[in-house]
Amino acid sequence: MQLQALKEGDPVTLEVIWGGVVYPLNSTLFRVRDDGVWMKAFYKNGQLLDFSNRAFKEAQFNLYGFIDGGKTRIVWKNVIITLKKQDENVYYHISPAIYARESMEANRRENDRVKVLVSGSIRTEYGTDLPIMIKDISNSGIGFSLNENYDLVARHFELSFTDEVRGTTYNMKIKCKGARKVDTDSGCFIGCKIESGPKNLLYYIYYKTVEARVGEDAYNKQKETEDKTAKVGTGMHFFKDRR
Repeated sequence: MQLQALKEGDPVTLEVIWGGVVYPLNSTLFRVRDDGVWMKAFYKNGQLLDFSNRAFKEAQFNLYGFIDGGKTRIVWKNVIITLKKQDENVYYHISPAIYARESMEANRRENDRVKVLVSGSIRTEYGTDLPIMIKDISNSGIGFSLNENYDLVARHFELSFTDEVRGTTYNMKIKCKGARKVDTDSGCFIGCKIESGPKNLLYYIYYKTVEARVGEDAYNKQKETEDKTAKVGTGMHFFKDRR
């Protein structure tokens, strides 16, 4: 799917990856043209965020769109941003990189799963309610554990949980079908396929992924600082001993 196949008014997320931090900016498309799409520019503390400025030359920009009534999230990687003005308003003109004109479906691979670790419940097709612990989630599936051995492979059930991400509470009710079962010492682990969910499910998965990536970046930076501090400390002790 090409970028120009989107429609004016479609929801989009402009993802800015800069300095090891991910900044998701939600908006809607203002205009769709043969050479790209327009969306309103963002401001911070009254200052225009000019992503075409050299200050952002090390940043990466990805544009996410939602199609099929919000069921599918697609992405154009490394888009190019320039500024456009109309009627005193400023817009981002977003065009695809030459090598990535076609979109890619986002969050479909196993390694795109994000850890969740929240409690929830399922209601089986027989009306049985079971408590669960959700381990991970992706655009296509969910993994969770049960404290009893219960076979859900090829069974349909409703999975429910509540989680808060970036100040927003998400109350999820998702229709699922069991795909695999692994026995554990305390019960079993179930991997299931998402059959249908609420409209904000993809937004939840997206922001959960962003939260995980930001947390990982912060951990890596802290670990790097600690490693440097440890090396400096070792050197100082060595110098003191030599004296």
